[in-house]
Amino acid sequence: MPLGARELGVFRLDPLFISKVVIDQGNGPVSIDLQFTDLHIHGLKDAKIKDDMNASTTKPIYFSGKTQIAKGITLKGQYKVNGKVLVLPIQGEGECELNLENVSALFALHCHEETKDGLRYLNIDDFKFTFDTTLLKIRLENLFKGNKELSNNMNTFLNENWKEILQELKPGIQDAFGIAFKEITNRIFSKVPVQNLFDK
Repeated sequence: MPLGARELGVFRLDPLFISKVVIDQGNGPVSIDLQFTDLHIHGLKDAKIKDDMNASTTKPIYFSGKTQIAKGITLKGQYKVNGKVLVLPIQGEGECELNLENVSALFALHCHEETKDGLRYLNIDDFKFTFDTTLLKIRLENLFKGNKELSNNMNTFLNENWKEILQELKPGIQDAFGIAFKEITNRIFSKVPVQNLFDK
């Protein structure tokens, strides 16, 4: 459904738009205040759901499964950062791009039933989303007030230490994806009765 489905209240999913992701890490090797805004996420149309999906349609109602995005995903938008990465200070704001290659993800959602006009519908209480990637490439423009040499050196440093950086970015990104997917899926569930979701 990369183009969305207006009859279900779902707009374009690829690129997926997320207005804000806030990452506030006060301690540890990566100590930063980082905010992404106006993120456009490309590549979700290539997601493949694995066959071993688990589901229970009796209480408690849940679904879980795995998905693979072999072509990876790209996040483009604006950023603002201030803090320390490993041993180096970092500060700046401007355009950003993050490329995650060969993404594998797990998702799990817990739901409850609601009845409207005699029909049963699902409503998601919680949507958990976690992911891994084989490589993260980072590009942050206008670091250190546009100092090109410092900016290039920092981008090189970030990419050389992408695994450590990703560990700090993951929670905020995963939460943002979970919130977005919960909203999208609830729009669909609110329009499609339970019997139409599962009856073949």
